[in-house]
Amino acid sequence: ACKAPSYILSEGGNKGIDTVQHNEAWELKWWSTDPYDVLQSFSIALFAFAAHTNAVPVAMSLKKADGGSIWRVSLYSVCIELVFYSLMGLGGYLSFRGYTKQDFILNYRDDDTTMILVRCVYGVVVCLGAPINLSPAASSILGLISKHGRHSSHTLHCLVVTVIVVACVCVAISSEHIADVIGLIGASFGSLIVLAWPAMIYRKALFDLHPWYLARFVFYALASSACLGFAAFSAQACNSWC
Repeated sequence: ACKAPSYILSEGGNKGIDTVQHNEAWELKWWSTDPYDVLQSFSIALFAFAAHTNAVPVAMSLKKADGGSIWRVSLYSVCIELVFYSLMGLGGYLSFRGYTKQDFILNYRDDDTTMILVRCVYGVVVCLGAPINLSPAASSILGLISKHGRHSSHTLHCLVVTVIVVACVCVAISSEHIADVIGLIGASFGSLIVLAWPAMIYRKALFDLHPWYLARFVFYALASSACLGFAAFSAQACNSWC
């Protein structure tokens, strides 16, 4: 964080920035009154939780896959993720504040040797991690459309992953507004994966296993949040395309 442009500005390293503008950008704000920012932040949070693909393997490895075990595993995993995401988000905002850019790497200087190394390592991680993270989705798509043998299924699996990776690369190259892209994905697919489908599954499988007040609270909280996610998608889509 000490290499961020905002720290250079705070030390007076950039004389081209107006003092009033700098003080306003560097002001610590704990809440945004802009509804669009709130909806976009909510969408990004949905994407963050939906990006974890280890839920299905964990569920399949449970020796006692009853309602109680699934409930505890889901609750513990979400709480752990929430702690780490909160720490990362808070640390990033306190480091850059109003100078934070949608692509966090752009918050650092282009001529910094350490950040060049970070960019290289980050590129390798993304190139290796993207196919792994997309593999479950490709398997699901394969199960829906494949009617051939193993060889054809394996070929189709590779084709689906390749197409998705190429599409992601094209989006990344053509747009620096990562928050907008992630917000749209999180508000659409994230709302379905994290909120809408879990609400339906909870209503059919776990609703009767919990006290009525807890069951109603969880179900209606998921359903209401799903509606908020779809509203966030509509707002971001209109802002991006209108």
